[in-house]
Amino acid sequence: YLRVTPQQVTVVGFSGGSPATLGIDLDVPFSPPLVQARAPLKFFDINTVNSNILIAFPADLLPGGGQLPISPDSIRVRVNISRFDIVDGWGSLTIPGGQYEVLREKSTTYTETRIDAKIQPVGWLDVTDLAGQFIGLPGLGIDTSVVFRFISNDSKEPIAVCQTDSTQPRTSLPRSQCPDRTTSNREDTYPLQSLPSRARPRLAPSRLLVSRSPSHRHSVK
Repeated sequence: YLRVTPQQVTVVGFSGGSPATLGIDLDVPFSPPLVQARAPLKFFDINTVNSNILIAFPADLLPGGGQLPISPDSIRVRVNISRFDIVDGWGSLTIPGGQYEVLREKSTTYTETRIDAKIQPVGWLDVTDLAGQFIGLPGLGIDTSVVFRFISNDSKEPIAVCQTDSTQPRTSLPRSQCPDRTTSNREDTYPLQSLPSRARPRLAPSRLLVSRSPSHRHSVK
């Protein structure tokens, strides 16, 4: 769920999933709403973003909760999100949809996810380590991700997005930027793991060239 103003787009919350990859559907609010985009944007703009998730639900909804060596009444998820945004580059971006003059915004996000259990008569206790050991939840603890967004005055959405996390670097192109695509609300994702260093994001002036290979898959050169 998004809130849009002339100055920024914020994420109020989401429904149909859960933090920490719990495998259940929850209505999850961000407090305060998480800033997703802002305007106007200029070179070397610096912004910090902080938001939290705090949501509780009955313990019997937690998949694998019976494997815990405790019998809680409720489970609570705590997520702290801290992000540092800096517009650190500018240059020319070429994709199948055309060539654009862009700013590059680098976002470094630190996310800490913890699990609490409510045990009578003690109350709420942090059981993150127990949940990781007995249930094997993959989304717990501290995670760091870095995202590069290439932003142009010619498009309401980023021209391209390059993301690194604990799995592998990858880049995404909105389908609306590819003129031979019939759908415009999806993204193509391309691994960057094996690319030469010149294809990775770098300080301005920079040029990212995305072309279509004979196999009809995009590549980055």
